[in-house]
Amino acid sequence: MGGAIGVAIVFRLIASSPGLDTTLLTIVITGLVAALTVGGKAVGKGIALNEATEVMLRIGQIVAWVEKLTGQELFSTKGKR
Repeated sequence: MGGAIGVAIVFRLIASSPGLDTTLLTIVITGLVAALTVGGKAVGKGIALNEATEVMLRIGQIVAWVEKLTGQELFSTKGKR
């Protein structure tokens, strides 16, 4: 998903400013997308490790809300051992 957004940004910038160096622009945008992806993963991992109980509680609340909203049971334990 991040790569597709990066490509869209590059195309938009090239379309609006034809004189830009496309190779350099592509490298810079790709680097930014990669840095944000890795950085976001690191932050998320830190939160997950430090707040595991809170994260699981919130996920459970979201799943319960979705099940109530849709009337569908997402995680059934019927018939499982």
